[in-house]
Amino acid sequence: MNRRPRNEMLAALVFASLVIPALALSVLPAPDGNHTALHRAAEEGDASAARAIMDAMPEYERRSALDRLDRQGMTPLGYAARLGSVSLVRLFVESGASVDLCDPHGRWTPLMEACDQQHADVVLYLLEHGANPNAVNHDGRSPLVLALNGGVFMQYGPKGDRNATIEALLRKGATLSSLIAAYDALRATLGNQAAKIESLEAENARLRDLAKKPAPEASKP
Repeated sequence: MNRRPRNEMLAALVFASLVIPALALSVLPAPDGNHTALHRAAEEGDASAARAIMDAMPEYERRSALDRLDRQGMTPLGYAARLGSVSLVRLFVESGASVDLCDPHGRWTPLMEACDQQHADVVLYLLEHGANPNAVNHDGRSPLVLALNGGVFMQYGPKGDRNATIEALLRKGATLSSLIAAYDALRATLGNQAAKIESLEAENARLRDLAKKPAPEASKP
């Protein structure tokens, strides 16, 4: 009876024990939806784990895993960009990740994630690899608008550099008209509330002016 050589059988067992579990973890949805092991590695900034997961996949499945959106509407590249990990961003882009892929509802691209956190190095890398500097998300904000007002609610990764981020955007084609578009979109979203806000601002200005005036002298009896 013909038998496989012992070393060939051992190689097959090693492949099955190491490669197949990693492949399954990286492609199949996790219990919380489409947030895969590759998403988790990117979110945690673990480049070694991300590379190991990707190395275990055939090329066609790797591209699918890279462009998979989780419940937050983010790809692994989006998490890496938000965290400010240049090494992970480079790994994903060089492996074929789509630089402008985003959730059709929120429409936050990886570049927007990086701009919101003011990660200038990641912003420059994405722009140099085809990211759109004038894309607009669901509420009318462009990468430039996000860079100007970034990191308001939560900071991910190292502290960002606002000026360097804005400089990179302007140097790579971001237009100031995106600021006007964002303002118009905000006005449209607020609708009737915009008039109320203007009224409140006018009242606040009036009160501030009154506060600056000296108090009247008490009348003598």
